[in-house]
Amino acid sequence: MKKGFWKKAVAFAAMLVWVATYAYGADIELAKKSTLESIMKKGEIRVGFEAGYMPFEMTDKKGKFVGFDIDVAKEMAKAMDVKFVPVNTAWDGIIPSLITG
Repeated sequence: MKKGFWKKAVAFAAMLVWVATYAYGADIELAKKSTLESIMKKGEIRVGFEAGYMPFEMTDKKGKFVGFDIDVAKEMAKAMDVKFVPVNTAWDGIIPSLITG
């Protein structure tokens, strides 16, 4: 083997361990502040959509929200064991609504 190979290999391994340790700690902090964590704490998931895009989201004759997106969101809420809260929002207001909660 070439001269200095083991020195470089050990230095590289040490650097990998250091980076992995740092990355692991960063992930824990990010997870504590995640949107998912916030939803779980509140116990509800608010889903914004604009009813009127059949078959994805619309209102039925009783005024109830139905459609593919609604079904998916309900199943997500059920799997997360949180309450599903539909929020009908005009398309041009989706981003501002997300920002304000």
